[in-house]
Amino acid sequence: MADSDSYLKWAAYLLEGLPSGCTAELTVIRTPITPSPAQIHAAVAGAAGDPPVLSARALRRAAERFRPDVVLVACTGPVVDVLVSEVLSGLAPRPVFVSGLPGISIPATEKAWIFRSGCDLFVLHSGREVEEFSAIGKELGGGGQIGLTRLPFLRDGGQVPPA
Repeated sequence: MADSDSYLKWAAYLLEGLPSGCTAELTVIRTPITPSPAQIHAAVAGAAGDPPVLSARALRRAAERFRPDVVLVACTGPVVDVLVSEVLSGLAPRPVFVSGLPGISIPATEKAWIFRSGCDLFVLHSGREVEEFSAIGKELGGGGQIGLTRLPFLRDGGQVPPA
């Protein structure tokens, strides 16, 4: 699920890269920063349709019905915190919660760590981020594992055009 334009694009790219045989449902959670219908359509261009925009209550019902193995919480920090600790807490079986940042986050911040500390995996995109967030996690505790992956927008390995 995503809550904003940048997180929706990030989530769509990540899900597009899943191995064959994996099924995924992309949703948008209704918040004050929910992308417009045009932004949603542009973010998932080429997909099988625009994802639905759900309230927190509808999201909970969908999670209870589909019983996902993994939930990608591609949202801003405060929304991640509320969804994982309140809206989706107590799901049985409990899914693995994955969160991350849609770009590079330097310097790493305590707030970003704290808001995502209820997740099992925090996806980052640079060695420096991994090092800095690992230090914050060691100091503050909580949180799950940290994963490192290439920015999905650079997946093809092509050259980044000069600015």
